Amino acid sequence: MNDETSQSQEARDVEQATWFECDDGWGALIAELETRLKALSPDYTISQVKEKFGGLRYYANAGDVNAETSKRFYDLIHEAETKSFEICECCGQPGQLSRRGKHGWYKTLCPKCAASMNFEPVRDAGSGTS
Repeated sequence: MNDETSQSQEARDVEQATWFECDDGWGALIAELETRLKALSPDYTISQVKEKFGGLRYYANAGDVNAETSKRFYDLIHEAETKSFEICECCGQPGQLSRRGKHGWYKTLCPKCAASMNFEPVRDAGSGTS
């Protein structure tokens, strides 16, 4: 690889990294999602990938596709976002929604990562009680 190609690849890597604002534990989930999205719409674009309220948020545009493909595209994103609540954001092991403090930060974590970060499992996420 020549210097110009190397610099171009590094610039793309830096640009892509700015889209991702979550820990590495969801890497396999995101990689699988991207493979499936690319199969539906090879030219799709990513706006942002982040953690919010303990779950994955994946913002992308399907591009110029028909309505059926567009629906499937966004259904795949929704499925991955839902799965993220069962995967530790830090290490990728099975996890559950956890919270630091009564009204604190939410993250989906395995018991080991939760303990090391002073998070506790949210007992009943649906009712708002712990």
